[in-house]
Amino acid sequence: MISEATPRLVVFVYLPGELDAVPAGELRLSQFGKDISSVFVYGTRYVQRPNALEIDPVSLGFRAIPRRAGEEIAPAHGLSLFGGIRDAAPDAWGRRVIERRLNAAGAELPEAAYLLETRDDRAGALDFRMRRTDGPRKHPFNRIVQLDYLLECADKIDNDEPVPAEMLQLFQYGSNMGGARPKAVVEDDDGLWVAKFPARRDRFNEPVAEAATLALARDCGVEVPRTKVARAGGRDVLLVKRFDREKAGGNGYYRRHFNSALTLLGKDETESLGTAYSEIVAAIARFAPADKARAMKQQLFRRMVFSILVSNTDDHLRNFGFLASGRYFELSPAYDIMPTPAVGFDRYQHLTVGRMGRLSTLDNALTECGVFALTVPEATAIIDGQLKIVEQWRKRFAAFGVSATDIDRVASAFRAPRHLGWGPRGA
Repeated sequence: MISEATPRLVVFVYLPGELDAVPAGELRLSQFGKDISSVFVYGTRYVQRPNALEIDPVSLGFRAIPRRAGEEIAPAHGLSLFGGIRDAAPDAWGRRVIERRLNAAGAELPEAAYLLETRDDRAGALDFRMRRTDGPRKHPFNRIVQLDYLLECADKIDNDEPVPAEMLQLFQYGSNMGGARPKAVVEDDDGLWVAKFPARRDRFNEPVAEAATLALARDCGVEVPRTKVARAGGRDVLLVKRFDREKAGGNGYYRRHFNSALTLLGKDETESLGTAYSEIVAAIARFAPADKARAMKQQLFRRMVFSILVSNTDDHLRNFGFLASGRYFELSPAYDIMPTPAVGFDRYQHLTVGRMGRLSTLDNALTECGVFALTVPEATAIIDGQLKIVEQWRKRFAAFGVSATDIDRVASAFRAPRHLGWGPRGA
C-alpha cells in the first residue's frame, strides 16, 4: 500500500509505434488529506526526442515554451494536478476496484496509489512507476469468454459485498472512458474492448440502450467506436472497442496518448458546467492539424445536435476526448452517450450550446453554427438529416433488441421537434 510519504513518481510514455515505454520525467506529489499539489520535471533526453509527446499541451508543452533541464513546472491555471496526468488516472469505478484490491474499501488512498495501481489498462499512453529501473506492471488481459466471472466480480464491488482476493487479482476495471459504470477490459482476436456491465442503479437495460444509441449516432454521422452486445450471467454487457489501442501482431498493443477536452482547456472539473462548446472549438483550432480542423469542428456540431435530440445531458468536458497525432491532437470517437429520460419539455445540456446558453434546443444550436465552420443552410441540413433518423428511434431500438418496456422507459428522452425549438420546419 502506498503511503502519503510517497512524493515522486517516474512518468513513462509509450511513444507512437513503440511497445516499450520511455521515461519522460518525474511527477512530484504533495498530499495532505484531499489537498494535492504537484510539480513535474521533464527529463532532458525526453524533450530532445523528435517523436516526444507533450503529456499535457497546456501545462506541460515544451515546443512553444522551451523547458530547461531540472525546471519544476506547476499545473497551469492553479490546478492541483496536471490534466494530462488526471486523464490517465482511474475514474470513480476504477478507484473502488483499487481500494478493494488494496484492502482499503471505503477509504481514500493517496493519489500516487491510484496512479501506480491502474496497471496496463489505463486510458492513453502514460505509465507510472516508482523508479526509472522498474518494469511495467503488465497483467494478462481477460478474455471475453470470462465475462460471466467478471460480471460476478463487478456485481460484488457494485453492491459493496466481499470479493475473493483471487477474483480481484484477475479483475481489470477498464479505461476511464465511460464514467462510474462497472466495467473491465477484455480481449478477443480483434483486440481490446471495454466491457460495460449492468449496474444496480440502472432504471432500464443500459448496455443495450447505449449500444442502440451509439448505432443511432453512427447513422447520424457521429464517429463512434465499434460496439457489440454480449451475454453474461443471463444479462447483457456492452463491449466498446478501445480506440486508444492498436494491435501489434502477437506482441502486444501500440498506445495512443489521450487528453480530454477538460485538459486541452486547462480547466478543473468544477469549471466544466456551463463551459461552451465554442471553447472546445477553440481548442481544436489551437491543437488540431490545420488540414483537419474544419472537419473536426463540424463533427463536434453533429455530436452537440445529436446530444440534444436524445437528451444526452451528461456532455461534460471529460466526455470529449482527443488522441495525439504527432505534435497535434485529433478528436476521438464519441463515447458515453446515453438518452436521459426526464419530465418536462425544457432541458439543459451540461455545456453551453449557443446564444441561449445551455438550453437544449435545435434553434439554440443553430445560433452559433458559424463557430463550427458551418453556414446556416449547412447546419440546417445536418439538423434536418439527424431529425429524420432519430424520429425512427423506436423502430431502430426495437430492431437492436431493446425491449418494449425499456423503450417506454426511455421515451421521455426523445422530444417532438416543436419542443426542440425547430418550429414548422420539423413539426
